[in-house]
Amino acid sequence: MKKLRMAMGHRDNLYQLSGTIELDDALVGGRQKGKRGRGAAGKKNVLIACESKDKKAGFIAMEVVDSLCHFSVNKFVKKHLKSGQKVRSDVLHALNIIDQTQNYEARVTPSYLVD
Repeated sequence: MKKLRMAMGHRDNLYQLSGTIELDDALVGGRQKGKRGRGAAGKKNVLIACESKDKKAGFIAMEVVDSLCHFSVNKFVKKHLKSGQKVRSDVLHALNIIDQTQNYEARVTPSYLVD
């Protein structure tokens, strides 16, 4: 089973996302007392990229990063995305680096469209 997981992980590392890609960050970790959201103790930053195939999701790339900064975002993009793809994301400052290698479109969702 271990060999199978290693082979699948290696295969996934070779694949790069293409086409229209949605990219965002998330904080992963259980509920804890204290500060919530960015900067909360015990949370890990995760970058997530997902191919958009018409109205369905395609392949997904996810990676835990130490901090959400230009360096980690640029490293993630170079590793998981083919160059010159259309990338959509929110307007988080650290994501602006995507514009160097991709066709980057930063968008803000209006509050009336959010659940």
